[in-house]
Amino acid sequence: MNFSKQRLPDFFFGAVFTSGLLVCIASVLPYLARLHWFLDVFSHFRLQFACCILLAILLILCSKRKKLSLVFLPFLLLTLSEIVPFYFPLESGEGTDLKVVLCNVNSSTGDPDRVLAYLKEGDADVVVIQEFSSRWVKLQEALREDYPYQMAEVREDNFGMALLSRRPFVSEEVFFFTDEILPSLGVELMHEGQKIFLLATHPMPPVDKGYTDLRDRQLAEIASFLGDSGGPVILVGDLNTSPWSPVFKDLVVVSGLQNSMQGFGVQPTWPSFIPLLWTPLDHLLHSDDFAISARRIGPSNGSDHFPLEVILKL
Repeated sequence: MNFSKQRLPDFFFGAVFTSGLLVCIASVLPYLARLHWFLDVFSHFRLQFACCILLAILLILCSKRKKLSLVFLPFLLLTLSEIVPFYFPLESGEGTDLKVVLCNVNSSTGDPDRVLAYLKEGDADVVVIQEFSSRWVKLQEALREDYPYQMAEVREDNFGMALLSRRPFVSEEVFFFTDEILPSLGVELMHEGQKIFLLATHPMPPVDKGYTDLRDRQLAEIASFLGDSGGPVILVGDLNTSPWSPVFKDLVVVSGLQNSMQGFGVQPTWPSFIPLLWTPLDHLLHSDDFAISARRIGPSNGSDHFPLEVILKL
């Protein structure tokens, strides 16, 4: 018994130190994501890495080898440098509200009744519904009185989409990027006497190299397209990437758009059923014509994604 009592702290320390070291290694893999598609997956879990590294530091500080906690400190600071800037507020706008709601309803698991009640109670000007399959068409009709201006691409895979608006469309078009595989919906709206171009898109999930390449190509083509558009622009959708991914950072740089999450902190939207893995995959990006006055995550509606609500001002 005495031997066990003496050995347990050493075993516990070894487990904590080894686990912490593995997390530290995982936390720097996103910086190598351009070398291999799988490394990009690690970029989505910055919050989890920060929490695990901090926990390892605290546990080691409770041991007799406190100085070894310094091994983890640079990794914690590096990870926090990717998270903390999102909590620095930007200047707010003073114009009329334009509220945009994004709902990835999940073509199979989402609850149409809960989504309908949520959208009926809200006061969105524009609603983007993703994974819009035939089982969701009745929702579109039920909202026609509230949102008389509509366009939709109904698909039985996970890439159908509907765009509903209280404001009339000046123009509307279905765009295809990456060899016309997946639809993106684009509309021009009038807001405070200006035309606003809104593009809703939903690229492939990065589950293998082929899908990841398609996602990256689609976002790269959209970045170039929007970067050349001029005027007020909004990009919204489940982009199947987090703001820490190199492909997302390229999207921001090339398009010149801003992340609406800036100033509101990290707001995870997926996976709704597994809190330990929460990460922000649903996004609204905007040109610097706008300021964001409010941004929040909506309630669960049976989907694996939470809704995203953003209020913009010109």
